[in-house]
Order: sequence, then C-alpha cells, then structure tokens
Amino acid sequence: MRAKDWRWFSCRRRRRVTWREKTPRLESINPDELCDFTGVPVVVDLASTREAIKYLGGDQDKINPLVPVDLVIDHSIQVDVARSENALHANMDLEFKRNKERFAFLKWGSTTFRNMLVVLPGSGIVHQVNLEYLGRVVFNTENILYPDSVVGTDSHTTMIDGLGVAGWGVGGIEAEAAMLWPE
Repeated sequence: MRAKDWRWFSCRRRRRVTWREKTPRLESINPDELCDFTGVPVVVDLASTREAIKYLGGDQDKINPLVPVDLVIDHSIQVDVARSENALHANMDLEFKRNKERFAFLKWGSTTFRNMLVVLPGSGIVHQVNLEYLGRVVFNTENILYPDSVVGTDSHTTMIDGLGVAGWGVGGIEAEAAMLWPE
C-alpha cells in the first residue's frame, strides 16, 4: 500500500513531536505499500464483499482498498521446458494457458477496484520487483518529503529494508485488514 497523501505523515509527525510522556496514546503504522503474491484470496474477498453490498441494496463501488495496493503475480510458473533457447517463451505460454481464468479475474480486479495495481506475470519475483520498481524510498508531495514503507505477505518483504524503506511481513488476513482499515 502506498500513501500518496503527505497529510497522513504530517499529522502523525506533528503528534509525535508534541507527544508528552504522560499522554497515553496508541499509534498505528499506516503502511504505504502491499505486495501480495497470494492476492487471489484477497481479490475474492473484496469481490464477495462488493456482491454482498450490492445484494443488500448498497453501493458496491464503495468497496475498495483504502490505500494503494500493488499485487505482484509471480508464483504461478512451472518449468516444463529447460535447456532450450525457447524455454522461457514456452514456459510462459503454458503459464498463461494454465492460469487463464485466474489472470482474467485479477485483471478484472485491477480495473474494478480503485487503488489496485496488478504487476503482470513474467515481470519478475515480488521482492525483486519491489526493490527495482515499486520501492520509492522517499515521496515528494507538495514539497514535503516523507519515507516509503512496505507491508507485504511475501516472506522476502523485508529485503526492502536494504533501500532504507521500512518493511514488515504479515499474513494474508492482516494484509486485508490493512487494505480496508488502515487507521
């Protein structure tokens, strides 16, 4: 999840600067990025919630992640062809044939839900994509700089710490909760 709004950070920073030792306050960490390699269950839950709201007569378009979500599809490939010049191409073709419905569903999710980016299969593994493409390190919004952070469900999420970006690894349920209730 990425916080594209510096006001969240500014408000938290102000509270911490004016914090007094005697003031009992619990502060939550609002994650800025979520990379979920097991994203199908998350998108299924969001889709089911939308359908339930629609069934009850509510506005299903209100069901969206409250923070931007980057979903990296990287754990579906199997190696069927090896030691060949066309091995990568052949394996990718098989991956798309085997996962056609899954990929179509995730594409639907990326176009239906606001704040959701789906990184296509074949782009790389999540921690590499996170380090090379998604990690911003510092955001600059309205001439205010604030740090990037990552909450992810991949076991290698904390590799982002090597860039100076705070990274936490969590489970799928915790990731969904962070998407829907970041405060």
